[in-house]
Amino acid sequence: MTMNIPFGKLLVSMTTCHSLTHIKEELTGDPLDVKMFEATKWILEEPSQEESSNFDILMPTLVKPPPSKDQE
Repeated sequence: MTMNIPFGKLLVSMTTCHSLTHIKEELTGDPLDVKMFEATKWILEEPSQEESSNFDILMPTLVKPPPSKDQE
């Protein structure tokens, strides 16, 4: 099932209100959060160990929209 969710408050809340992480390259967390996030087709980007070990600061997890058709 393919779903295009228009940009707005619903999409933003579906991509940001969660507690998801990658474990062994698999999106993991609350099953409902995982399904909602997967439906948005957005990208969850976490810093690699190499990036986070270079500093004594926390590196944020980024959530960004999928590449547009122009960028593919």
